[in-house]
Amino acid sequence: MKLKVIIFILDNSLNNSLLELINGAKKEYLQKWFNLLHLEESYERELYSTTTGKEDPKLEMIELENFDELREHVKNNLKQEPPKAIVLKFSKSFEDKDSVHGFLDNFKPMDYVGLTQSSLSCTLRGNIVEKRMKKIKQEDGKKSFLAYVHVRCYINEASINPEKFDLIDSNEMQTFWKLENKRKNFFPLMRGNLLELIVNPDYQRLYELIVENKMPQFDQDLEKLKPFEALYKKKRGSNADQTNTIQRCLQTKDYNIVLGMPGTGKTYVIVLLIRILLDRGDKIILSSYTHSAIDGILKRFVEKYPTYRDKLLRIASNANQVDESIRDLVYQKKNFKSIPAISSYLDSKQLFAVTCLASANVILTNRKFDTCIIDEASQALEPAALGPINLAKKFILFGDHHQLQPLVKSKEAQDRGMQISLFERLINTNPSAVSTLSFQYRMNEDIMHISNTLIYDNRLKIDNPLILQSSIDIPYVKLIYDKKWLLDILNPERRVIFLNLDCINALRKMIHGSEGPFSRFDSSLPEDFHSQGSHYSFSNNFALLDEKFNSQMSLTELSQNSTTDDNNKLDLKLAVYLTRMLLNCGVKPEDIAVITPLNSERSYILSKLDVDFRIWGFLLIFK
Repeated sequence: MKLKVIIFILDNSLNNSLLELINGAKKEYLQKWFNLLHLEESYERELYSTTTGKEDPKLEMIELENFDELREHVKNNLKQEPPKAIVLKFSKSFEDKDSVHGFLDNFKPMDYVGLTQSSLSCTLRGNIVEKRMKKIKQEDGKKSFLAYVHVRCYINEASINPEKFDLIDSNEMQTFWKLENKRKNFFPLMRGNLLELIVNPDYQRLYELIVENKMPQFDQDLEKLKPFEALYKKKRGSNADQTNTIQRCLQTKDYNIVLGMPGTGKTYVIVLLIRILLDRGDKIILSSYTHSAIDGILKRFVEKYPTYRDKLLRIASNANQVDESIRDLVYQKKNFKSIPAISSYLDSKQLFAVTCLASANVILTNRKFDTCIIDEASQALEPAALGPINLAKKFILFGDHHQLQPLVKSKEAQDRGMQISLFERLINTNPSAVSTLSFQYRMNEDIMHISNTLIYDNRLKIDNPLILQSSIDIPYVKLIYDKKWLLDILNPERRVIFLNLDCINALRKMIHGSEGPFSRFDSSLPEDFHSQGSHYSFSNNFALLDEKFNSQMSLTELSQNSTTDDNNKLDLKLAVYLTRMLLNCGVKPEDIAVITPLNSERSYILSKLDVDFRIWGFLLIFK
């Protein structure tokens, strides 16, 4: 029986006895990553301490704003099975912007948090669904700031005492709650992954591949692939890139890297690859940095291959983190009465799906997998990706470092290369081990041209000629006959338009006033406010919107009478206005995407548009 030693290091120090056991490249690799993790961990703690004056980043007192809604929910839905979700809306006031940012930086979308209210005997758990900041101007002219945190909770009789709610008048009580971020400190886990790779003799080959950059080996016996060729050859719908990628993944003895450019069918390839590996008898660990990426693959897989559902297992610390349509796949210990029953259940599964940072789950202890598949691998820090990789004989990384990179907050850690993922590093060191998906099915010629010119060096291609010249259908655009600037923007022939709003101050007074955000766009914009043809070398279908005004007031004077907030709001009002015009001209809401980098801007736009949006369709780029 092998003795497996697990060493947990809770800080950055390596003791002398451990250093004596490690030398050369192993020592250099370990010290590099321990130092980087220390920089990042120290930065996060220091940021919180300097902005809040507190040492513990977990506990906060926040005020519930929708108490009456919670009380009504408890009254009507407490015994409902499965529990019905409610979004609790909390706020916390601050005197300066740095403090509110320091508070909000401790929470990320889908973070698992705990909420307690002693007067109500409530102990709830939920996930962050939104966070934002609002500036408040007080009567004395001073400014304050409000941080908003919205938490989706599932409430049942075990988490709340309904009798307490009947005794409390929300108008007479400040309903403050204690908020605790249940997000674990994953830095010790990542250090453990690094040590496992370096110290464990079973991982010698993996160490050679990852640290010494040795080339991966591929099985050249194509006879082994013949039983599965009918599933992935072109006659079944796969293009040449997809066919070659799947074949390469099946042949690898060590690892394969798949660069999936946008719209090239990366998820399709992963789903098909999983089907073939399951048929081949492989034990698979499917991982990603995010829950949403894993759930997206599993949803697509069970939709296409429903008979394989019983072979799948989803691992999550909280079932509510998982998409509702596949929540039945989540392992829950309470469903079993004995250890043999648990073992039998786990042994019946072929695919285990878990995030990179949850791969240390006790369920996976002493389990070895044939293949590890990581989606969005370019988003995971190298020590995080090692978690699931360490559990398998070989690994396949899917991603695109041009789209997603690891989030590193420390500037010093960034400068020292922490944001370079294992995915990106292996692509650069062993380009012959990379399979590329380049035939895309999402973008027309002009939109693709931007990506090809700025990022992909003309490697993106279109496999379907119908997509090449596709454009948006705006049924009633011809009804806009008296607004040349608007016709230029909504012209379906112009499939990419950049709106240059550098002179946006000059527009402020045209849309600011009691008439509402749209009326003055209709009547006040001068006729020569229009696109000036092809100002970019990408294509003749591109246009740049220039502002030329015959105003008696200079732009300098207008700037002095405008504020930054006014300009930002005008920017948003223009986005709302153009979206409304698309809707009025017959474009369906599900065919419009409005993309903005800030949650506050997203909330403003949605508050003005009583429709739901998906993330595809007509693309407007602002700023």
